[in-house]
Amino acid sequence: MSSPRSIRSLVLIASILVAVLAPATSSALCRNCPQMDAIITPAQLYRTVAGSLGVSGDCRIYRMTVTGGRSYRATFCEGGGSAAFDTMLEVKGTSCNVIASNADACAGGKSQVDFSASASGYAYIKVSSQTAAGGSFVMAYRETGVAQVGCTRCPSYDYGVFTPTASWQTHSSTLSAGSCRIYKFALQVGLGYTFSFCQGGGTASFDTNIETFYNTCGAGPSNDDSCAGGLSEVSLYSNSGQYLYVRVSGSNGGSGSYTLAYRSGAESVGSGTCTDGLDNDADTLTDCADSGCSFYYQPFNNSPGWNQYSLGGGVSWAFGRITCNGEDIGSNALQTRSNACTGVREWSKVVSPPVTLLPNATYLVVDFRSNDELGVCLGGGGFDQKDMGISIDGGATWTVLNNCYQLSTVDSVWESLFFDISAFAGQTVNFVFAYDTVDAIGPADFYFAIDNIRACEQ
Repeated sequence: MSSPRSIRSLVLIASILVAVLAPATSSALCRNCPQMDAIITPAQLYRTVAGSLGVSGDCRIYRMTVTGGRSYRATFCEGGGSAAFDTMLEVKGTSCNVIASNADACAGGKSQVDFSASASGYAYIKVSSQTAAGGSFVMAYRETGVAQVGCTRCPSYDYGVFTPTASWQTHSSTLSAGSCRIYKFALQVGLGYTFSFCQGGGTASFDTNIETFYNTCGAGPSNDDSCAGGLSEVSLYSNSGQYLYVRVSGSNGGSGSYTLAYRSGAESVGSGTCTDGLDNDADTLTDCADSGCSFYYQPFNNSPGWNQYSLGGGVSWAFGRITCNGEDIGSNALQTRSNACTGVREWSKVVSPPVTLLPNATYLVVDFRSNDELGVCLGGGGFDQKDMGISIDGGATWTVLNNCYQLSTVDSVWESLFFDISAFAGQTVNFVFAYDTVDAIGPADFYFAIDNIRACEQ
């Protein structure tokens, strides 16, 4: 029989064990650096890690192995990153000192943070919510190249404010290894814009990279290699009056002299029907007498003559306003049902009826919308890859127009993109859209939709 002292000792030990093993309260769900929830290793192409946050105060910390002199990005805005809540990203160095943070980089309060490693070691990336709400998330991350030493960050800028016109303009400067220059441009609503080292007097003595950022410094289109010599070019369409920040840098530490060329494109009429009776660009002309007006318009209300083909996987293109899971996308559009509804890998193309472009055709505006993993071009890495092309042989082969830019950057939002088609002016062409989900797995709401094709002349 145990003595009273032995019983008291057992009770004390049990009390200690209960205190040690008791579940953590909500205030203890967030670890402190250098503690972490998982280890991640970046590469040059985006990788992703999925997780979720519970009660208020919850967070997740990921330890990333970094190399001194290299730059990195963590994001919920691109590369397959997403979140069901208003996010916050904070990055700490090996010694747990804060080196970067971001709250709102893109739509929906989603975060994106860029940072550089001064020495090899670890970076601790903390994911948290700006509100009490939690939910699931997918964080995308990658290495972005040589650290940009002394590089200005948006919304600061080195040159501008410049206003592009329909004629090419240029600006020249130099870059040292790892540095960058940021330009600020004033954009007008309804115009396309091009920023180039490939044409219009643009040139560089090194392998270039162009990145763009909108008013709030949310990432826009970017490009590394668009033409010979590793030179870059970015084209985009502005659906509002806004500022655009353009960052010029050298790939892999490239340096030297450069000349950036830039211009605006022709006016877009909005509805694109050329029948609004308005003088849209103040040139005293209206409707189809207006040289800035759209002459080809495809709204997909009644659209015969489109054909779909397999590129090695499933084919599921259809016309409709309601997706296979019942989402109303707001207009009758050409959409793919994706792997979510077919249960197989979607890898296909859809080809338009032939269209004869007018002799002065300069650009194309297309509306895109998707709810998927927001991949880039076919073969560009990630899932749900998309391309827009133009063909002169009935769609058998095609020239890719998007240069590996994402055709959709935000889930369930219509976005208008601009493409230069001046090289095909006067020719009979077919428009081609290609889609590859890469895998056969996806939530039931996955889709990719196209609407309102407007071919315009200068």
